[in-house]
Amino acid sequence: MRRYVVVRTDKGRSSFILREFEQGRLRQGWGWSPSQDLRLLRAKLNAGQKLSADEAAAWRNRRLLDAEPDGLKVGDVVVVPNLPSQGCWIIARVSGPYTYAPPEADAKVGTDYAHVVAVAPIRTPDGKLAVVDPDNANVDARLRSTMRNLSRMWSIDALGAAVEKIIAAAEGGSDVLTIEPETTKQASVFEAVREAAWKAIRARYHGAQFEQLVLTLFRGIYAGGRVEHWGGRSEQGADLIVFTQDPLGLEFKIAVQVKLHEGVDDDTHALDQIARARKAHRVDAGVVVTTAGEISKRFEERRAALEEELGIDINVIDRDELTVLLMEHLGRDRLL
Repeated sequence: MRRYVVVRTDKGRSSFILREFEQGRLRQGWGWSPSQDLRLLRAKLNAGQKLSADEAAAWRNRRLLDAEPDGLKVGDVVVVPNLPSQGCWIIARVSGPYTYAPPEADAKVGTDYAHVVAVAPIRTPDGKLAVVDPDNANVDARLRSTMRNLSRMWSIDALGAAVEKIIAAAEGGSDVLTIEPETTKQASVFEAVREAAWKAIRARYHGAQFEQLVLTLFRGIYAGGRVEHWGGRSEQGADLIVFTQDPLGLEFKIAVQVKLHEGVDDDTHALDQIARARKAHRVDAGVVVTTAGEISKRFEERRAALEEELGIDINVIDRDELTVLLMEHLGRDRLL
């Protein structure tokens, strides 16, 4: 089972740690003495011996040790916050076992940071290190939240899919560094809510049941008037007829056609039925409600021509607009 962890490193040595990371070595502090080698500490504990204070501090890194039941294994994924700069993240896959290897003398970090895990950094298609901004559109908000944890190392297995989404985006060439504008974020949330609402609607309403749902919707929209169901052999071009009044009390009638279509709606039969309703019911306007996601150019051209021919307004409500209207006028409790 692949594991996902966050490993905090020393912000005061970020340049050194980043340089080592780029070379495939994830280094962690509290390792300045050979006696702090995690493999030796495990053997000491297995022998029933007590750890010194410095050894105990180093043992907090025990999950770096691949021999531990929950230790990092090849293939596991590590997220490192605050690299290459404060607030950003870098990610790597574990590519080899733990070793104790003090840095070279010219590293200017003394003998510390000798705990090493071999890693393969996540890179963009051009070979550059993938740097992630937590406010990027590809980042799950739960990942941002978990970074408030002040521990040296902790598990985020439950968010593995969210981490893999970032990796796939970065390796696929998508931008994972640019901050998502607040307006774009809100729009994407609304779109997700709308899509979820539509899936729930289609799972619960079919055929005549769907007509009843649209009937309920129009009764909600025209609460001051009345809406009658005319579906069937005697409909004369109208599934529904809305009777409403203007501020002076003059009555207007609107013919509504309901169509369960998919994809791009190119079926102008609904418009022919509006024309029939105009003659049979003397309606003052027409509405076509379609579950299609788009309206074809031919359909739109026919609608515009029919408006001119009949001298009435004809509106088309597609799937997205219908979903918004259902959420707005019926609400969660009545709709679902």
